[in-house]
Amino acid sequence: MLSNNLKLAFRNLRAQKGFALLNILGLAVGIAAVLLIFRMVHYELSFNKNFQNYERIVRIVTKDVGRDGEESFTRGLPLPAMSVVKNTVPQLAATSRIKEYWPTVLVPNPTGGPALKKFSIAQEKISFFVEPEFFQIFDFQWLSGDKNTALKEPNTLVLTQTMAERCFGKWENAVGQILLVENDPMTVQGVVADAPVNCDLPINLVLSYSTLLGNKEKYEYQEDWGSTSSNDQQFGLLADASQFQTANNLVKQVGQKEYSEQGRGSRSTREHHLQAFSALHYDDRYGTSATHVISKSRLWVLSSIGFLVLLMACFNFINLSTAQALRRSKGGGRSQGAWWKSW
Repeated sequence: MLSNNLKLAFRNLRAQKGFALLNILGLAVGIAAVLLIFRMVHYELSFNKNFQNYERIVRIVTKDVGRDGEESFTRGLPLPAMSVVKNTVPQLAATSRIKEYWPTVLVPNPTGGPALKKFSIAQEKISFFVEPEFFQIFDFQWLSGDKNTALKEPNTLVLTQTMAERCFGKWENAVGQILLVENDPMTVQGVVADAPVNCDLPINLVLSYSTLLGNKEKYEYQEDWGSTSSNDQQFGLLADASQFQTANNLVKQVGQKEYSEQGRGSRSTREHHLQAFSALHYDDRYGTSATHVISKSRLWVLSSIGFLVLLMACFNFINLSTAQALRRSKGGGRSQGAWWKSW
């Protein structure tokens, strides 16, 4: 039965080559376009979901409103505000200050000669100074080392698998080794798996925040309510995702007294609030540490275009089928060649 149906289908295709070619080509192009758009949209919507605590992670961000009503946004936070957030928002089970950093890394020569290897952190990758709680918030896969103690001491760091292999050949050889980061000796205390490509934290090495605190001048650490850099950020982990609004209300109160005393109130207003980590990749007001941000409205437009392309391909098939049926009924079953010529 099946073989007979297949033979009949192939016989009809041979007899109606023009019709078959147009329909197959139209549907194939439409389906290919839809699949391509689907892959693009699916990829963008998958960002940052590699973290188990995806729904509970937040970032504290800053919004300024000028006297003329113009709004400006930054992912940076004054350093004193970070301490206040940590101490006054009990809904945050963990917080971590981070500082974005692009250092030069050297693998020292044990004999004291020239460095064995030298790496400059590329712009598409990034390094962070972080507090130990960073790895409670972001559950990177640990290949070696203890995430609870790895970054407690100054002059310690954690490498990703790829960075460890570039420095020492095998990542298994990395722990306990010394690297020179901007000529400062740092001890490798752990190795984590590389972040996936659909992640807005494309790190290759992470340094202890206590290293920064021990050399504030070198790393431009300014404990000033009036100083805000997008390189200085703070992430937190909500004890429960349902506490987002309660925590956000407390964060909005941070710094209001200090900003008023500095006279900011006469020029503009400043307010901090929580940004859900799930919105990080789609909010171009604040940006990310990765290479790009795309708004969800653009993704919905792309999805709509894909749907319309598929719809047009289907209508094309229906129109051609209808036209063929009408010509057959008028021409008394003309041959395929005659149908194609008249078409």
